[in-house]
Amino acid sequence: MNQFAQRLINRIILPGEWFLVRWGGTRKGSGTFYTRPQLAVPTVKRTLEPLVYVGGVGSEGFQPPVRSWR
Repeated sequence: MNQFAQRLINRIILPGEWFLVRWGGTRKGSGTFYTRPQLAVPTVKRTLEPLVYVGGVGSEGFQPPVRSWR
């Protein structure tokens, strides 16, 4: 088993060393993902609305006029 594993390893990258990875041309390969607007919009609104309209966590109570933001 150890000999088989050694054949799979081209080179060990040590901490602090650099290495290049060839991009495969796909979102999956680049680490980016697409979220449909039908899911993204309500999620962002539900998450950020309290921070925008209430003033955010740990604020001094700043409360902008709601009508000016909507």
